[in-house]
Amino acid sequence: MVFEWLAGADAIEHDVYFGEDFEDVSEATPSTPEIYKGRQSELFYPATGTLEVERGKTYYWRIDEFDGTNILKGDVWSFKVAAYPDYADVLGARFVPGNFTAWGELNLSSGQSIHFDTSWVTFSIDGGAGAGTGRA
Repeated sequence: MVFEWLAGADAIEHDVYFGEDFEDVSEATPSTPEIYKGRQSELFYPATGTLEVERGKTYYWRIDEFDGTNILKGDVWSFKVAAYPDYADVLGARFVPGNFTAWGELNLSSGQSIHFDTSWVTFSIDGGAGAGTGRA
């Protein structure tokens, strides 16, 4: 998983905070190693790779903006990872690394399909049960 944001006015770098407790993320400083993920110029985290998250958990994140002199503390945001079963296991599907260059569709069986383009995947299983969208 990767999350992203828009830069605040005059921000040149961003302090990233991420964790499983609202208060911990809200009160964290750069000296809170479990929560503070670093200062970066990119507008997404992690800057490389993906973030490992667990089903059913709520995560909190905060971005503080740095303009070269001052730090403006950001709001705490949250998201919850759905606790659905692993449809890849149910369907016998597997991930194949590669670059998608156009829209496509993979029909798995009656009422099951996966639609993809260069950056988003939309899936619908059994006519909508478990439907969702995510960034690839």
